[in-house]
Amino acid sequence: MKAGRLVTFFPLVIAIAFPVSAFAQDPAPALAAQARLTARTAAKRPTPSSRFARIAANQAVIGGEWDFFISGSRLSFRAGSAPMTERFQSIALPSAGQKLSADSQNVYVWLDALHIMSYAIGDSGPSPNGVARSGDDGAANLALARPYVSASRKRVQAAPSTIVTISPQRLFTANSGLDSVTAIDTSSNAILQTFSLVPGANPQDIQVSPSNQFGYTANGGGGSTCTSTSGCLSLGAQSFDPLAMSTAGNTVPAASPFAVTFSPDATTLYVADDLTVHAYSTSTGASTASGTTSAFTWGMYQTPDGSTLYTIDDDDYFYEHVSQNDEPVNAISVFTTPGLSGALHYRIPAGSQNSGDGLGCYSITASPTTGNIYVACDWEDYQSPTPAVYEISVAGGQINILNTFNTAGSPVAVAFSPDGSKLYVAMFNSNTIVVMDPNTGTQLATIPVGQGPTSIAVNSTGNRGYVANFTSGTVSVLDLTANTVIATVTLPAGAAPVAASLTYAPPGSIIGNVAATVNGASFASATPVAVGSLVSLFGSAIGPATSASASATPLPTTLGGYQVKIGGIFAPLLFASSGQINAQVPFELAGQSSTTVSVTNGTATSSNSTVSLAASAPGIFVGAGTQGAVLNQDFSANSAANPAARGSVVQIFATGQGVVSNQPADGAAASTSVLATTSVTPVVIIGGVVAQVQFSGLAQGFVGLWQVNAVVPSTVATGGAVSLQIIMNTISSNVVSIGVK
Repeated sequence: MKAGRLVTFFPLVIAIAFPVSAFAQDPAPALAAQARLTARTAAKRPTPSSRFARIAANQAVIGGEWDFFISGSRLSFRAGSAPMTERFQSIALPSAGQKLSADSQNVYVWLDALHIMSYAIGDSGPSPNGVARSGDDGAANLALARPYVSASRKRVQAAPSTIVTISPQRLFTANSGLDSVTAIDTSSNAILQTFSLVPGANPQDIQVSPSNQFGYTANGGGGSTCTSTSGCLSLGAQSFDPLAMSTAGNTVPAASPFAVTFSPDATTLYVADDLTVHAYSTSTGASTASGTTSAFTWGMYQTPDGSTLYTIDDDDYFYEHVSQNDEPVNAISVFTTPGLSGALHYRIPAGSQNSGDGLGCYSITASPTTGNIYVACDWEDYQSPTPAVYEISVAGGQINILNTFNTAGSPVAVAFSPDGSKLYVAMFNSNTIVVMDPNTGTQLATIPVGQGPTSIAVNSTGNRGYVANFTSGTVSVLDLTANTVIATVTLPAGAAPVAASLTYAPPGSIIGNVAATVNGASFASATPVAVGSLVSLFGSAIGPATSASASATPLPTTLGGYQVKIGGIFAPLLFASSGQINAQVPFELAGQSSTTVSVTNGTATSSNSTVSLAASAPGIFVGAGTQGAVLNQDFSANSAANPAARGSVVQIFATGQGVVSNQPADGAAASTSVLATTSVTPVVIIGGVVAQVQFSGLAQGFVGLWQVNAVVPSTVATGGAVSLQIIMNTISSNVVSIGVK
């Protein structure tokens, strides 16, 4: 159960509780290596010039107005808005710092376990004059456990000047086995089209631009349909039209591309090509910049503001062909974009430097809230074989591993929910998607999918996920609200999909379906609702991201830009949020046995769901625990500590009464001068004894609120939790408790 809206009855306040919605050896490295080696030449390349810094955890902090790191007895700092190439300033510490944290007011440096120095943060950075604190200081440790992120660091996403609308949203898969791309309609999960790429393409990645005007595949080369004696190398990044679902436009040059991504404004395409990242103009196909990575690049992440590009680099080339001492194995490269300047390289300090054949880290992403980097590493490290997901920050020219989340399988892809509350990890060898808390690493759920999942795409509302299953040649469609597979799309035989990408859909352009419409007081499932009553709609992405409430009567039919249609009639709304909407069932539907329910925001509309209707469907509002929303005869709130006397009258508040006399209009409050009574007198049972009902009708001045006045039987047992139930037209309400003395 979770806390929900407050409905106030003078002098009673009823807290309505809302329930939680109920809805062999790993072959990946070998397969990936085979594809990669087929796609590239064995020409020697220069040894990287950069070395890779290794420091302990909690020695750098980013995310606030300032970035900090400690090195020996110096605390270095730089404005968070500064480019990564700007030099840091520093102040002296009393002794070498061990770890640090920061909030909006102070930066805290641990000199040892018992002693902390605190430096107040001003407009010019931290004060050089520190204040001594104890090692158990609450503010310092809270900042360590929950790093502060300033509003200014949650940068506004750049956007294309023109966006092509594609509705319903489409999913595109890169089929490495067939040198092709498949387009899927996400509303029906039906295949729309499969179109061929250049023969031998062996696509390793696919991305649709944020404008929906074009997409690109990274053609690794050497594919099964290769028709060239040279092995089909240097096939570049190939453009396609997401609307026409066919290849079109520029094919930009690249020898062995394995990843592509776009700038947020869709003006630049980045192609990861072995040791190089190329930048191309999406309008002309011309090269605009290039930069050197630390090793062979498997994945890229572009920050939403377009300022920084991260690559995840992994290679066994140097181990086998150049020098064991210089193999980066697994590393992150950081570029300032769009110009790919100021390249910085960081070896991920985990395992040993000469770690087997070096295959390991495949995927990189970042939290949409903190900006911290997350990488999925399926280690083949002979000394440290534990696969893991790493949470990483980069500051002060050094890498800081904030968390290491060990996994029981082979993580090969990571993706975030739009709100940053969940991290989805594709586990290749266990055929699952692990739902992880990105702050603690706690595994919240495990979703079985097809064989060999290699990619996961999450839609903008966060209610659907799409998993490309390499081995089984399928796409698993996930309900991320219930963490279940709701459909499986079988691709053409031999497809071997390695990646998937969704067309861009602005927030609000997709509405999830209504999973349940239930009595607004009892939340009873699989039971009908009644006209004129209050109901709660549950689902994912069915309402506004920021909740909205009605402030007056008559109730509006639009809240937060969203509307509910029940039986084709716009229903009055009390409350609307992304996961729940509270509404009134229109009186006009009386006499029907069922009706449809849908949600719309003017841009998109959910599918129709069905709800059963009955002449009455009683549900009693509940306060704390099982305590019913009941007033004693003196109008005080009934409770175990304030019981009603036997023989006294109690007022029971419920909904589900059905039609009434003197019926108000939909969304209008019941008259305060003329009673609106039910056509049938309900049965009230208190402590197993039938009670005398004195009144049954709408509570005056309220919408859809049913009031039943009953006499507490003189023979009922006393106690703090005496049962109470309403029965009307043979349909029973939920059972609540009241106090009786």
